[in-house]
Amino acid sequence: MEVFNLDKSLFAILFSTNVGALMLANIVNSRIVERYGSKRMLHVATFFGSLAACGLLLVNLLDLSYHFTVLMLIPLMGSLGIMSVNADAIVLLKFKQETGTATAVIGTLRFGFGATAGPLLAYFYDGSAVPFSMLMLSSILLVGVCQFLQSRLPKTPSIEAQP
Repeated sequence: MEVFNLDKSLFAILFSTNVGALMLANIVNSRIVERYGSKRMLHVATFFGSLAACGLLLVNLLDLSYHFTVLMLIPLMGSLGIMSVNADAIVLLKFKQETGTATAVIGTLRFGFGATAGPLLAYFYDGSAVPFSMLMLSSILLVGVCQFLQSRLPKTPSIEAQP
């Protein structure tokens, strides 16, 4: 609100577009994930999220109107929605016997990283949305790097398959 000089009503409407993007992404994901699988959905969402985050950073570096920021945030939020549900699904499939523990760890990590983002943004805040954009891009690129590194690990047989 402060960075773009928006009133409360307009900010609420713009905020709701992010919620709408998350809802739409989850609807689309639920309809096509069975066809493509969670891993592919995660990879595609990470790719498109990276593009949207790059666009968001560029829009804010160029100090364009909040309209452009919103246009970049909508696909970014949709990508984040698809990324999170598919990442959760992949983790839960790996820990079928410990789904409660796995869910607790996922929640703890999600809230822990979220709690870290606030002080980071406060430290780097310069009166613009650039630090926020950089944090979003860095986070998505980190997810992409983790996906790449995980794909390079040797495949291990599952515990059930061992005699």
